[in-house]
Amino acid sequence: MRNFLENRTEVTAAPKAKVGEKPSAEAKVLPHIPHAFPSIAPAPATDDDFPKLELKHDPQGRVREILITCRCGERITLLCNY
Repeated sequence: MRNFLENRTEVTAAPKAKVGEKPSAEAKVLPHIPHAFPSIAPAPATDDDFPKLELKHDPQGRVREILITCRCGERITLLCNY
């Protein structure tokens, strides 16, 4: 059986810059690409959107519970333990 990687070019990643160093010329930043299908882009949230999320905080301001309410009325509680 032949090796399926035979005669393929090897792709290597550019070395990562260390903290405080500027990235090398090889590192490229991808440009912002607008949504390819604007007709299916997410719409702004409204009061009728489901599921509804509610956060409950402890006295230190950390999230204690996440309450999720489904359109059918079912509620799911996620407890957050730190």
